[in-house]
Amino acid sequence: MIDTSVIIKALFSPSHSPAGKTYSCELKTHKSCVALLAVLDDHGIEVFLPRCGIIEIAAVSTRLANPSVSEEICNEVETSFTIVPEDRLIESASA
Repeated sequence: MIDTSVIIKALFSPSHSPAGKTYSCELKTHKSCVALLAVLDDHGIEVFLPRCGIIEIAAVSTRLANPSVSEEICNEVETSFTIVPEDRLIESASA
């Protein structure tokens, strides 16, 4: 299971607006997220994402880029990750 913030932080470099220590921390996080996704992909590890994560990724990526880029990102996420319906997650958590 992966949080959508890992995907978003991997796809979008931090803004230079928060200069200094904040920027360097955000850049380090960005690089770590990119590296994590690369390792998961390189090792063929199946990664699960709740279906509602697609909506969250669409909302954030549209704000950071534009609707066209957001649609491309969501399409790629749907093919790259195993999308899990929320009811399956709830069943697993209850067991």
